[in-house]
Amino acid sequence: MKLRTAARAIVIQNNHILVSTYNDGNEVFYTVPGGGQAPGENLADTVRRECLEEAGIEVEVGELRFVREFIGNQHYETGELSELHQIEIFFLCTLKEGQEATTGNVPDPNMVGVEWLPLADLMKVRLYPMRLREELMDLQASSAPVYVGATG
Repeated sequence: MKLRTAARAIVIQNNHILVSTYNDGNEVFYTVPGGGQAPGENLADTVRRECLEEAGIEVEVGELRFVREFIGNQHYETGELSELHQIEIFFLCTLKEGQEATTGNVPDPNMVGVEWLPLADLMKVRLYPMRLREELMDLQASSAPVYVGATG
């Protein structure tokens, strides 16, 4: 099983959250911008690079908010994802002044764009990890980082 570290950005403005939009051939789903950490790259630099690649934006990386594990063989019997154990670190981020989100120049496979989802609608959409939807809606209620466990 391959172990991978990833860093993700939680960018919230006007009660909306910035998400990367994907189409898996069946339906649309969402994640917050982010991705795999390169060797020798610190987590804050990973977040900044991934936001630029996926959403064409520069961000200020803030505090740690969530840690999540994805253990692929708990969700998939075969295929590339079944061999992945990924630890994801989520940071609260803010857009640098004058930035406007648009699809970046290095989008992920199956990524079709970026958009701002209303926080109030998160329980109605496929935002991965699904367990994080409630935590994101209550982000202002808690200031401590949360380990959300091995979730899908």
